[in-house]
Amino acid sequence: MMTIEDLLAKYLQNQTTADENAVLMDWVLLSEENKQHFSAVCGYWYAAGRKNNEKEFNSTRAYTKFLSTVSEEQSTSRSIFSPFARKLSAAAAVVILFVSTFLVLNQKNTELLLVQNTQNSIQEVVLPDGSLVFLNTHASISYPEVFSETSRQVSLEGHAFFSVIHNPEAPFFVLGSDITTQVLGTEFDITINPDFSSVIVASGSVQVSVNATNDSKILTENERVDFTSGIGLTKSVNTDKNYLSWQTGILIFEQTPLSKVFTDMERQYNCSFTISNETILSQELTGTFENLDLTEMLDVISLTFSSLSYSITEGVILIDSK
Repeated sequence: MMTIEDLLAKYLQNQTTADENAVLMDWVLLSEENKQHFSAVCGYWYAAGRKNNEKEFNSTRAYTKFLSTVSEEQSTSRSIFSPFARKLSAAAAVVILFVSTFLVLNQKNTELLLVQNTQNSIQEVVLPDGSLVFLNTHASISYPEVFSETSRQVSLEGHAFFSVIHNPEAPFFVLGSDITTQVLGTEFDITINPDFSSVIVASGSVQVSVNATNDSKILTENERVDFTSGIGLTKSVNTDKNYLSWQTGILIFEQTPLSKVFTDMERQYNCSFTISNETILSQELTGTFENLDLTEMLDVISLTFSSLSYSITEGVILIDSK
């Protein structure tokens, strides 16, 4: 007979049937402990697949680790709730938020939830279908407690990375002020700002459409589109190696002008630069820099280019010649 742990494992692999989902829903709503256990397992599951700054979620490794952990806990006659609960993160807290409406597919007019990242760090959000969103600083997302059976829609402001679960019966839409991005299942980086937006596809494909016109572009892996007010959509091959550095913590430069280095650093560290002499910007930097904080990265630059110095005043970095 299938246990709840077996059912949870199947659910996390998107292998459950409608009847099995109903059984799992009944169990989740049976008690507060079950809700907490469910959310903790989900939080651990997602975290297990992204350890060591992995960009992609590895379901096979996560599933193996999940079953191994369950087996070890059962062999010592301990509840798996306690160790899992200690692993709760912001992502798991969001899972708790949607547990109360878990799989209630026929519910209409569900409440919209708003998540705003006011921290100087990445905030992870687990959507009702299990898709993941990583919000950069100052970004915000709104979404319904329960997606409809035929469409999944969220609204975004700012910079985020999406990992969307494949569901051809319910296309996924990211609504922005100027553009709408439609996907079935993919991973992509997206920025929504007034008068400028961009989408870069890491895997799969998306269609980006301008809200005010019929103009649209289809993007596949390693392609990007930029929207500028008054110009429209511009599609190109993505040549920005550091477009995900704000997630991975890794900056890669190969004879890169400091003008581009400072731009990438502004995105990664949410800072701004002032340059005293524009000739500085033509100097080139080569190297791979992993998990350095802002001061450490600035120290690397000042050591590499002995003629340069930096100072920080009220969050603005001044690069000057000695």
